Amino acid sequence: MRMRIARPLILNNIVSPFGISILSTMFFLVAWCFPTHLYSELAHEPDLMFLDPTTLLFFLLCVAGFWAGLLLVNFLFPSRPLLEMQPKSSPCTGLSLILPLIVTTVMTVLTCMLIIRETPNLLVLLLSQQGQTAKSQLAEMKLGLLGWGAAIQTPVLWWTYWRLRISKSGNIERKLRYRKALYWVIFVIGLLAQVAFSVLRVSRSDIMPVFAGIAVLYLMSGILRREIKTAAIFRYVLILPMAVILLFVLFGLLRGTSNVYVGLADFAGYTIASYNRLAALLHGTMRYPYGGHGAYLFPFLNSNHVLNTFIPMKGIFGWPDSFEIWHSEFQAPQLAGLNDYLIWSSAFGYIFADVGWATPVVLAAYGVVYGLVWKQAKSGNVLGLTLYPWFAFSALAWFSGNLVFDDTFPFLIATGLLLIAYERLLT
Repeated sequence: MRMRIARPLILNNIVSPFGISILSTMFFLVAWCFPTHLYSELAHEPDLMFLDPTTLLFFLLCVAGFWAGLLLVNFLFPSRPLLEMQPKSSPCTGLSLILPLIVTTVMTVLTCMLIIRETPNLLVLLLSQQGQTAKSQLAEMKLGLLGWGAAIQTPVLWWTYWRLRISKSGNIERKLRYRKALYWVIFVIGLLAQVAFSVLRVSRSDIMPVFAGIAVLYLMSGILRREIKTAAIFRYVLILPMAVILLFVLFGLLRGTSNVYVGLADFAGYTIASYNRLAALLHGTMRYPYGGHGAYLFPFLNSNHVLNTFIPMKGIFGWPDSFEIWHSEFQAPQLAGLNDYLIWSSAFGYIFADVGWATPVVLAAYGVVYGLVWKQAKSGNVLGLTLYPWFAFSALAWFSGNLVFDDTFPFLIATGLLLIAYERLLT
């Protein structure tokens, strides 16, 4: 039964870059107004961001720049809103649809087995809540080409999920219905492989984009098929932060955190504390040693070893090793009198470290890219389906770092191009 459309403006934009940037701005405002005594008690550092007008002005200018880029794309390349889009069919059906997921799931499972084989005491450490020790042991482990499997599987999971969600499931034969149920079982197995990979690596950053991307695609497909009402949208928006807190708690338990207060301090340190570092950067009390060299604008250009083999970006721009840049991020807050255990300075903070108050101009360019990718995603094009979930997660996580062009980006592009070739081969 098709629903009667109410508040189409919200439904058309809630998962668009416009809507997601509003959600991130609301989170920033929570951090900006967070009680200063409680913050200092949780983060163990002075509160520099509380009601700071400079930080508020800078953040809003960045959002305005981002929106300017989005509006420019809408003006130059107008497209229909999400509610009016028609789901694009795919030549992949049956086994051909699920085959890429089967291959990448096998690669991820083999990677998990390799991790367990190389660190025999890993499971014991995890079960005894010594996840931090386990993570330290895995830091120097090289997974090689096999390790790419989990990175490639993430966009394949998004692509498969979208194709399964938008495929028609009305009055089909019982045999076909059972077959589609089998495909969903394979999808869940693939998702569990990602969870296992993240748990073994004791890494929240591996699994959070996966679930965030699926949530975005779920809402997109539900709105597209007119199955989700406006009230449900607000319910999901409230569920999202609770799910993030739950993930922090679960991984905190793996790392040995058994105290609720310590868990809350950990959550605050990985979220609102980044805007405190942004305030320190804006006021000049904190500086990154390698700021101003462009290393924070497109992190993958520095950290991607394959790319640097063919095009020596590090040599061209004079960048140090990515590990050295990461290590310097612990020194900067320490010299500024902040907690050196917490290093994130938000996406806007990292960009500011490179370009200063020209950051809103960079965000306008980001807005153009986001607008083009969103246009492809709501049309159901492959590259949009593999890129936009990551882009959406990166904007939701503005409080962390400049994620959108980090190590994950090349894998998303490569996987998207491979899936495009795969679909055309089957056409």
